[in-house]
Amino acid sequence: MIDELRLAEVAVNAADGFRNLTEGEWVPAACWHNCGGRCVNKVLVRDGVVVRQKTDDSVDDSVDNPQQRGCVRGRSQRMQVFGPDRIKYPLKRKTWSPDAPHGELRGKGEWERISWDEALDYACENASAIREQLAASLQNAKAKLDDMSRWLACELGV
Repeated sequence: MIDELRLAEVAVNAADGFRNLTEGEWVPAACWHNCGGRCVNKVLVRDGVVVRQKTDDSVDDSVDNPQQRGCVRGRSQRMQVFGPDRIKYPLKRKTWSPDAPHGELRGKGEWERISWDEALDYACENASAIREQLAASLQNAKAKLDDMSRWLACELGV
């Protein structure tokens, strides 16, 4: 996990100008937007932290050999990494529990920080409950499809 102080330092440097950051290693990276465009995306890594992003500059841009540049969506994804409003750790709605989800609190901004272990426990517990609910629903749907198949076979004389 990225140390928050190092990330804050990078954010300050970013505010002073990403273009001035040149120390580090440029490495190929997947487009964070994941739209399927397969745009070329390169990131400058310094001390294990992405500090800058760019698209194709391996050849001069020309009509005969155009650069494969990333789209605006892909290039703006760095704000998900560096943006001040990004979520950096798991949050839970206050007074929330799987038994009493309190949907009426949605949008109230009453959140508390929880540990990664607690967040994973909630996810695993709820995944099991959802799997059980879906299994029952799928059993019912399969039974209905079987009934419809038998009815259709009778109607068609098969």
